[in-house]
Amino acid sequence: MRALPRLLALLSLLLGVPAVRAAEEQVWLRSFDATGQPYDLSAERGRVVALTFASRHTRDEAEEVNDTLSAQAGEDFQVVSVVDFMDVPQIGRGSARKQVAQHDRPGRIQFLVDDTGQLKRSFHVDPRSRVDILVIDQRGVLRGRYAGIGQLDDALREIDQLRKEQP
Repeated sequence: MRALPRLLALLSLLLGVPAVRAAEEQVWLRSFDATGQPYDLSAERGRVVALTFASRHTRDEAEEVNDTLSAQAGEDFQVVSVVDFMDVPQIGRGSARKQVAQHDRPGRIQFLVDDTGQLKRSFHVDPRSRVDILVIDQRGVLRGRYAGIGQLDDALREIDQLRKEQP
């Protein structure tokens, strides 16, 4: 039974398609960063994760949210930001990827790219209208979903509480 998720993850990486699935209450996300390197959210187990979703329509809000969150990052907390490229013309995606990659801050914020819209659909978010913030605990379980900068303080309180808890 454990072989099936691993097989799906391997196939998704080989085919270049991001894979997202929720099983046993844990959030599973396998995708690629802006440089094309594979990324697996399960590598963050043991840390609290703020998973944000943004697009070019919410760029200013995303910068403020991600800057605020990443200022709190450390050994026990990581920010992962998914950038929606669906509205970016194909011809401009290479340049956009380079811009996104330049914003990576190892140990504080990791950017992923959603070329197909699969990630935003899988997590039921709309990065064109607001920056969604999903808070995931040390075991990989989704603990909170927050809508935009208006709920950033609520997300920060949830993150602080989880950081105080032992996994």
